Amino acid sequence: MDPKTLTEVLDLLSMPQAFSRNQNLARFSGDAGKRVWRLYRVYLSLLRDLERAVGEPETMVSARGNGKGNGLRIEMANHKLHWRRINVVPQALVPLFRERLGRPLPGGKPVSVPSLVDEILEVVDENDNVVGTARRGDIHAQGLLHRAAHVLVFDQRGRLYLQKRSMNKDTHPGKWTTSASGHVDPGEDYQSAARRELAEELGLELDIDFVGLIKACPGTEGEFTTVYRAVTNKEPRPNPEEISRGEFFELSEARRLAADKTKAAPCLELVIKLLPV
Repeated sequence: MDPKTLTEVLDLLSMPQAFSRNQNLARFSGDAGKRVWRLYRVYLSLLRDLERAVGEPETMVSARGNGKGNGLRIEMANHKLHWRRINVVPQALVPLFRERLGRPLPGGKPVSVPSLVDEILEVVDENDNVVGTARRGDIHAQGLLHRAAHVLVFDQRGRLYLQKRSMNKDTHPGKWTTSASGHVDPGEDYQSAARRELAEELGLELDIDFVGLIKACPGTEGEFTTVYRAVTNKEPRPNPEEISRGEFFELSEARRLAADKTKAAPCLELVIKLLPV
């Protein structure tokens, strides 16, 4: 996104009162001006929704970084009303949103912006039934069972795309893993999580097919892991804050790489074993 546009949007959002377009039509003329106005309205709406959500005890508000320097993912959800809103705030606007989330908002309580270890996830039992929620850091430290979704992306030649995790990752930095993967958020199903991770990590929106489920075990680090498969003729666009590089491999080569625990994350071999030989 154009830095100049975001600077103008930030200036507007920082004003104590909502800006009026009718009184400033010249400022918002032409394609550039219209783009500024459209983005301003989007993020102003998000700020207002945050103010309302903080005052509602049954509405969950969470925020987490998409990766170093890559913006902030804000989610609001009220499961009783079956309502959910997710927005990614670009890095240029993050300081403003962190300030708003970190101080009392009108009619509500302060909402802290958690670090990655403070991310809230569902805890499940040995039959994959939800039994509660806990902080991500506590889940990993205590070995609690939880959920994850993985996607294996193939090209038209049958080659498998693998990603090499960023060195910024808190687990298995610099190791090869599946095409896209991540934890299942509270209230989210496996398939939705898989499609979300595919879009967030590789910029792809694809049809996905169920491959199999791996029960929580040491190899998955306590995660019930549901695996999906997708085929694309598009080039993945790896998120540089999540992924250091990506590459298509012949399946036989991917299997050899997965078996080398010095180069691959522990779950990769288990996931690939679900594929027919």
